[in-house]
Amino acid sequence: MNNLDMLANCGVSVAMGKTLDEVKVVCNDRCDTNDEGGVIRYLERYFEYNRVIK
Repeated sequence: MNNLDMLANCGVSVAMGKTLDEVKVVCNDRCDTNDEGGVIRYLERYFEYNRVIK
């Protein structure tokens, strides 16, 4: 459960699509599974959003 503390206290935490509910609760955001391209799709949205904001 050390990982839950880390996820709850880091700046940006993202739960993968099929993760446990207790992980989803502490994360800031969620993304799709690896099979659905979750990481790359999340990063594309994240960087596009931050590019537009700045």
